[in-house]
Amino acid sequence: MKRIIPIMTVLMMSSCTNYIKVIDSKKISDEENSLSTRVIDLKDESLGINFYGDYEFENINKKFIFFTNSDIAHLLGNLTKKPKEVLFTYTETSIYNNIAGFFYENVTLEDIKKQWSQQPDKDMGNGFLYRYTYKDYNIIDVYRQQKNGVIRFIAINNPKSQKKDQFELENEGIFFKINTQLWTQ
Repeated sequence: MKRIIPIMTVLMMSSCTNYIKVIDSKKISDEENSLSTRVIDLKDESLGINFYGDYEFENINKKFIFFTNSDIAHLLGNLTKKPKEVLFTYTETSIYNNIAGFFYENVTLEDIKKQWSQQPDKDMGNGFLYRYTYKDYNIIDVYRQQKNGVIRFIAINNPKSQKKDQFELENEGIFFKINTQLWTQ
C-alpha cells in the first residue's frame, strides 16, 4: 500500500502540466510595421516568427484565455511523442486568438503525418496545416520541419467572440502573410 501512494502522487503531478504560462523568447521589435518578432530557442537552433503588435508574451491575463490545460493536453494527445512547450501568446483585442507552440525533438513531418487520419488542409513543402474543431473551438494546427525536429503551433479561437472566418483570416495573416520566410527557407 505504501508504494501505491507515491506512484499516484507522481501520476497526478505529471498530469497537471500548465500550458498557460510565460515562455522566455527574445523580442526583436519592428515598430515601423507594428510587428513583434519573437526568437524561439529550439534544441540547437532558433526560429524567428513575427506576430502583430497586439500579441501578449510577458504576462498572462486569464480573462483572455478561454481554453484549459486539459484542452491543450487533449490536442497534444494525437501525437505519441511528448513535446517541449516553446511559446504561448494571446491577444486582448476582439480577435481573442490564443497560440501555443511546441517542439518535437527528433521527429520529422512524415512521422507527424502518419499519426493523423486525414491529409493536411495545406501543404507548404517544409510544413503543413490542419484545420479542425475541438469542443466548440476552431483549431489551426501548423507544423514546420526544423533541423532537429518539428515545431508545432496550435491556434485556438474563442467561438463565443469570433466567427470562424475571422479566426482563419487572422491566422492566415500570422502564418502566411507576415511569416512567408517560414515556408521559403
